[in-house]
Amino acid sequence: DASLDAVLTRKARPGMVEGLRRVRDLVFEGDRQRHVFTDRLGELSMPLQILWGTADRILPVSQVAGLADRYPVHLLEDSGHNPLFEEPGRVAGLLRAFFHDVDRGL
Repeated sequence: DASLDAVLTRKARPGMVEGLRRVRDLVFEGDRQRHVFTDRLGELSMPLQILWGTADRILPVSQVAGLADRYPVHLLEDSGHNPLFEEPGRVAGLLRAFFHDVDRGL
């Protein structure tokens, strides 16, 4: 409920809906995502961890297929597109552990 309230509050801000529509039009063509950049992740110079909700109806979980052999991938079974809002405690725990490992040089 709190997650839904937060989204509705943000959408009520002036210009927010129009801005979200612009983002949608840049990211999607019809019902398909225009660009998938998973093949470019290796270009990043920082540590990377992937958190993905398996119930994401916007970006399919299939996009992380094959990445677990290169990066830590955590599939969040009960989450959709916004795991940070849907499971904040679990996401915070995963981030804490990841930052701890990065600090230790792992």
